[in-house]
Amino acid sequence: MKIKIALSWFVAMSILLSTAVTSGQPAGTIKTDIVVLVSNNIADKTAAEVFAEIKGAKLVVTNWGTLNESAVKEIIISKPKTVYIIGGPVAIPNVTETILANVVVIRLWGPTRYETAAAIAENGWRSANRVILVNGDDEFGMDEIKVHAKIARIPVLYIKVNDVPDKVKIVIEKLGTTNVTLIVPPGLDKEKVKVKIKAKLNEIETKLEGRAEKAITEAEEAISEAKAKLAEAKAQNINLTATAAETLIDTADKHLTDAKKAFNETKYGSAFGLAVAARHNAENAERILENSLEAEEKEEVEVGKNVSATKHILIAAKIISKVAEKIQEAKNKSINVSVELQILANASAKLADAENALAAGNLEQAKTLAKEAMKLAIQAKQSLMIKLGLSKIEFEREEWKEFAEKIFKEMPKRMGRD
Repeated sequence: MKIKIALSWFVAMSILLSTAVTSGQPAGTIKTDIVVLVSNNIADKTAAEVFAEIKGAKLVVTNWGTLNESAVKEIIISKPKTVYIIGGPVAIPNVTETILANVVVIRLWGPTRYETAAAIAENGWRSANRVILVNGDDEFGMDEIKVHAKIARIPVLYIKVNDVPDKVKIVIEKLGTTNVTLIVPPGLDKEKVKVKIKAKLNEIETKLEGRAEKAITEAEEAISEAKAKLAEAKAQNINLTATAAETLIDTADKHLTDAKKAFNETKYGSAFGLAVAARHNAENAERILENSLEAEEKEEVEVGKNVSATKHILIAAKIISKVAEKIQEAKNKSINVSVELQILANASAKLADAENALAAGNLEQAKTLAKEAMKLAIQAKQSLMIKLGLSKIEFEREEWKEFAEKIFKEMPKRMGRD
């Protein structure tokens, strides 16, 4: 069965999803002891929203590649027993586990968005008569489909433009799916998809004009946010990083101008591609700037400047997490790190106390305890630097190098490519 986009999305999806079998918590039930943490990457977020609905969980969103102060505070105040982290350590940094040391943490992820969505489906549903398939690069389709997937309480899975990843195929079969709703964007090779799917396919076709228009709007918003972050960085004299980010923003501006020109000439395919490229450039610029600003805030906390209790906790957790990684590296080199491990354990205990103080509304106490955790972690770091034969500059240079390598290595995966 094929439904053209001439029908409204709501009508089309209501027809296709009306027979979906629900599972998990009753619709609308929120269990305050469960949190689903996800980045604002639209592929992960779309699948996570449906997963949170099934689990009856509170959804907390952070920027891709970092852990926002607001997200940290929201999780701590929620006092969850279980936190599901959606996405790998590049999308949601490992520091999250440090902050949630006394909580059951379940990370659902895979090397790309295809495997991540498949992992979510496996964990959230014992069976599913119906699933939705969306092209992994089709962010417009994801955005349009998510409300309907939440209402129908069915998994969202991602496919490539001309293939169904093996993991996705396995999950569909494992769930016993008999009906698949396929969102068909322009350029999708339906025949190659059909070969891989045994279940009955229902198609919803979409037009490119609406996609291009939405992509341009999102690019404008992303560029505006990146420029605001750039102004903040320049105000704090973070010039080197600002220059690199400014180059990305200039490129984004150019892509956006070209996208609007193509749209006005009814070249919707080109307009869509250029707008998506513009948004990605702006988001990458903002990501670089955010990390530089966080480094600046870390220095402010260490010298005693007044920033929020949550920021104290977040920075302490980041230091603890990074030192823990370096301790593991030292252990792998057969270096005795028993002293540093004990100091770090004490730091982690202080961090837990700081989180409890924040949850209880004792902000000044939370700051004090977080600072104590930070001092202990830095003590462990300094002791470790001596054993590794590294100066502070060399140690921090390695941290920055690791961060840069991660970002540029994982950028294609963020966009759904292998």
